[in-house]
Amino acid sequence: MACVSEQVGIRPPSPSDLTWEGDWGRDKQMVISESGMEELTLLKGLLAGGITMGLAAVFPEALVLPFFTAVLGLMAGVYPGVAMADPLVGSSSLQWTAAAGFLVLGLVGLWTSPLLLAGAWLLHWVWSFLHRFTALGDGVPDEYPGFCLSYDLVMAGFVSYMWGVGG
Repeated sequence: MACVSEQVGIRPPSPSDLTWEGDWGRDKQMVISESGMEELTLLKGLLAGGITMGLAAVFPEALVLPFFTAVLGLMAGVYPGVAMADPLVGSSSLQWTAAAGFLVLGLVGLWTSPLLLAGAWLLHWVWSFLHRFTALGDGVPDEYPGFCLSYDLVMAGFVSYMWGVGG
């Protein structure tokens, strides 16, 4: 018994039906340039920063800065994790020292001044910059430092804003 599509004269498309020579022929592919990928990664960091601030909006005001400190600890912990995953590539002791330093500075900022927390975010920005453009980034996914460059600036800016308005 023939299937319904054969009975009514419908045939599935063949590859030649789906492509044609010209702008979108088989030899053409949509390619995003290196700079386009970098811009996309930076935009993802901006978007994630906005989402993080949106999540913080549901917390009581007293918990917003501790939340940002916890997020800083998570973000800083990625680099030691990557270094531990491939010990031949990265220096895990250096990565752990830096991550602990960011977290300690952020925690001290909770007790003294939110500007120290903003400073911890800025230092993480510098650390991400170094991972993007030096051998520290060996083994780190190419997108992560670029993501952190924009995310860290958003977070540092917002924490500084909160400090400025008395939050």
